[in-house]
Amino acid sequence: MAEKQEPLSEHEHRHDHGHGTAPGGQNWGELGSHLELQAEVLAPVLAEAVSLLRSLAASGALPVRQVVDIGSGPGTAATVLAEAFPDASVLALEQAPALLATIRERADRMGLGQRVTAVPTDLEKGLGVLPPIDIAWASMVLHHLADAAGLLRQLHSTLRPGGLVALVEFGPPTRTLPHVLGFGEPGFGRRHADALRAAIEAHLPPGAMRIDWAATLSSAGFEDVLQRTSVVDLGSPLPERARQWVCQEFARTAVTLQERLTAADRATLAILLDPGDPRALLHRPDLELHAGRSLYIARKPR
Repeated sequence: MAEKQEPLSEHEHRHDHGHGTAPGGQNWGELGSHLELQAEVLAPVLAEAVSLLRSLAASGALPVRQVVDIGSGPGTAATVLAEAFPDASVLALEQAPALLATIRERADRMGLGQRVTAVPTDLEKGLGVLPPIDIAWASMVLHHLADAAGLLRQLHSTLRPGGLVALVEFGPPTRTLPHVLGFGEPGFGRRHADALRAAIEAHLPPGAMRIDWAATLSSAGFEDVLQRTSVVDLGSPLPERARQWVCQEFARTAVTLQERLTAADRATLAILLDPGDPRALLHRPDLELHAGRSLYIARKPR
């Protein structure tokens, strides 16, 4: 894929393109750390998906020996999947060298180094040569691809009969702020979310945010498509790690959204990001987190 400026928020680009820095000029090590924090905060989404995969594998009498994590990032899902399916080997497909190193370090640290293998992969060129797969996982990755449907068709041919594929894609907009902040114009949070969505949409291939993933999976030959919205709801006072993630998310959008926010909203954002201001995200007692992802799980016919 060609290098583009990324609206660095809850939506992350995870592929190196042969460049030394991550989108937005950040190094890949920093991005990997942010993605690990994101995975920690949004862990209920992964936990729900893995629970469903375990249940569906058991009900379908599917012995899980080989798993693939497509666009693995720092390898959080790869290691969780390895723990959930102790008889399986996991291939973590990623392109950025720093993230590949993070995957290996994480797997070794968790005692999973013998079962989790980081595989350099440019997904725009396909999945490469893979062994027969029992479960495939792809989280917030496929919408980046110019031909996501083609990759799903390739994945279908690689999965064993009865094998499962799980996709995590865009869900409802993340909400963190009250309608009235006590300064600036009311409704900043909604306008910020709208501007962010527009920036993400401008970055992605045309129509990427409007893909009907259930229909796309069916067209690729999968059946029994399960679809649900998985939600993380954290009220105030927000746990410290969740607050840290929210602060990072807003900070990573500041430059990207400069031209998409009014002068008044840019001033509001500056206050929210100022750690010395008691009205900032870092200190607000009314900060919450309501984040959702769309989950799709489907099976290859036997």
